[in-house]
This record gives sequence, structure tokens and C-alpha cells, in this order.
Amino acid sequence: MKKDDQVMSDTDSVADPLNGYSRRNFLTHVGMVGVARAALSRVVIAAESTPPAYTQSISREAALINRFSTQENDAMPLVKIDAFEGRSDGEVKALLDAAHRAIVKSFHLNERDRYQIYSAHPKSQFIMQDTGLGIPRTDKALIVTVTSKSRPEILKRNFYAAMVEELNKSASIAPSDVMIAIVENGAADWTFGNGNPQFLTGDLG
Repeated sequence: MKKDDQVMSDTDSVADPLNGYSRRNFLTHVGMVGVARAALSRVVIAAESTPPAYTQSISREAALINRFSTQENDAMPLVKIDAFEGRSDGEVKALLDAAHRAIVKSFHLNERDRYQIYSAHPKSQFIMQDTGLGIPRTDKALIVTVTSKSRPEILKRNFYAAMVEELNKSASIAPSDVMIAIVENGAADWTFGNGNPQFLTGDLG
């Protein structure tokens, strides 16, 4: 074996399915959609010198990354934001607009797929600690709860990063003040009106 072939950098091994990672771990380490697209080029190049059976596996992985990086998803979420009271109407609007931009960008949704509930609480009724992680909290702290059909981990990671970025930029909320929880359910658990389960009837994908 040539010397150049003996050592692979730590960076290469993280996102390289040829280095012993399962499909699940590969997507976990890839993380952000932008990084996934960069990894896609390496996957395709590696496939050229790989046995046919494994090449098919790599091709499926590459297709999965590309699909979740580009497609519009009909599974719109319900977003609930709980926070301390004291924000003005203008501040609440800026916060909700920022949250919606993050969701549309990360989950590839239609702009009109917007379902948000904002609830303000007095300090005696809203407790948000840090699970011993040493994360600082301020009076701007909030909890974002997203109820949604199942989504792949790669999109969730992208969503977390986009949410704190948008809230920081547009509403001056520090990333340390943002907690996010995703609650997943199925197609039969939704109706958007008229008593019809639109995900089951085919009106929504």
C-alpha cells in the first residue's frame, strides 16, 4: 500500500461511508444540508472504484441527500412558541416572522404553510433551566415546540441552526436562549379544516 493511501484525515473519515459508517451514521455526521452537498461529490467519486453492489448502496445514499436538500415537503408543521411576557406586538411579529423563515428554508415548505401560536407567560409560570449544561438564559428565552410528521435527522439539524440564526439576526435573541423540541406524529393525526384528514385523502402529500 502506498504511503499516501495509508493515512486518511479525521475530516475525511467523518463523512465517508466507505470508511465503515452506516447510512444512519453517515447522515448524522453530515448534519447540515450544505455539508451534505459537499459530501455528495466525494461519494460519487468514490463509487467509481467500488464494487457494483456497494456502488448501488452509495448511489442510494447520494440520492437521499439530494432529495432532502432540494424537494418541497408538504408536511407542514404546527409551531408553538412559549416565552416570558413583556414583548411588544412588533417584537412578537419579528420573532414569528424569523421563526417562519427558518422553517420554510430548512423544511422546504410553501410560504403559506404557516401555523404559529405565541404564548407569553409571567416569570412565575415559565421555567426554563439548562439541564446542567451551563447554558445562560435571559428574559428573552423561549421554547419552540414543533409538531410535525416525521422528518429526517439531516433536516432537523439544519432547522436548529437556521432557527437560532434567524432569531438572533431579526429578533436579537441569543442562541443560548432558544430551546427547540420536535414532536412527531403520523398522517392520520392531522386535519386542516372541514373535518377531513388531508394527508390521508391525498389533498396533501
